Amino acid sequence: MSTVWWLAKMSNREFAIRFKHEIGLLYSGLLGNLKPDMPVINLIDKKSSDNILELLNGQFAEKDIAILCNGGLDHFKKYENYLENIRPFFNKFYREILPIGLLEEKEEEPFQVLHCRMGDVYLKEATNKMDNRIGGQDILQIRLGIFLKQFAGGSGGGGSGGGSIRTLICCDNKEILDLLLKVVPNSFSVCRNPYHFAYNTRVIGQQEIMKSIRETMAEHEQMSRASRIIMLAYSGFPIISALIGNVSELLIIDETVEKGWKHYKNDWTI
Repeated sequence: MSTVWWLAKMSNREFAIRFKHEIGLLYSGLLGNLKPDMPVINLIDKKSSDNILELLNGQFAEKDIAILCNGGLDHFKKYENYLENIRPFFNKFYREILPIGLLEEKEEEPFQVLHCRMGDVYLKEATNKMDNRIGGQDILQIRLGIFLKQFAGGSGGGGSGGGSIRTLICCDNKEILDLLLKVVPNSFSVCRNPYHFAYNTRVIGQQEIMKSIRETMAEHEQMSRASRIIMLAYSGFPIISALIGNVSELLIIDETVEKGWKHYKNDWTI
C-alpha cells in the first residue's frame, strides 16, 4: 500500500484501496472511487519499478489507474530518503488510512511483543510449503530459551529493561501460540486462531476467516503500541508494525551472537 500511495503522490493522484478478498467485506467503506473498467498495471511479485512513473505521468496521465502491488519494488535503491518520503503514510495509517478500531481494550500498561513466525510449512492453509521460517523445532526451543532467560521474568537483560513487563504473544501457528502462552509468564494474546488469509484455500469457513482477519488486524495495531518487539525469526509483520508505531526497539533473537539477540535493521526500520 505504501508503494502505491507513493506512486499516487508522485503522479498527483488520489490514493484509494480496494481489497479483493474478505478484507474488502470488513472494510467496504475504504474502496474509494475505483472504476471497474480502469487500466490495470500488474506489479505483483515484481522487484523492478521499470518506467512506472513515466507511464503514470505520460501515457496514463489523464486516467485513473489500478495498480496491483505486493512489495516495495526497487524504490529504496532508486530514490534517496525513500523511507522518509513514505513515513507520512505509516504515521497516519491506523488513524486515517485504515482506522480499523478493532481493539476493544487497548493495553494501557507498557508491554513487549514476542513474535514467532513459524513459516508456511507449518500452516494447514498454505499451498507453498517451502517457507520454514523458524528453521525447525530445535531452533525454536533454543531461541525461546534465550527469550525466557533475557526478556521474560527476573530482572530482564535485553533492550530497555525486562522484569515483569507483560508480553503480547503473536504466532502464525495455533499449537505453538498456545505453548508460548503457557511458558511465557504474564503473557496474553489478541489473535487466538491465526490464519494466513493471503492463501485462498478456504480450509476453514468464511466467517472464521473474517474473524481471524479481524483479530490479526487488531493484533497488528496493538503491536504498534508496544515498548519493544522481539522476533524469533524474520517477519515483515512486526517490522511494519514497528514502523507504524515508531517502536525504536525492534530486536531479533540470534543464537549465533554473544548476547543471543541483536537490534534488527533493514530498509524498513527507523
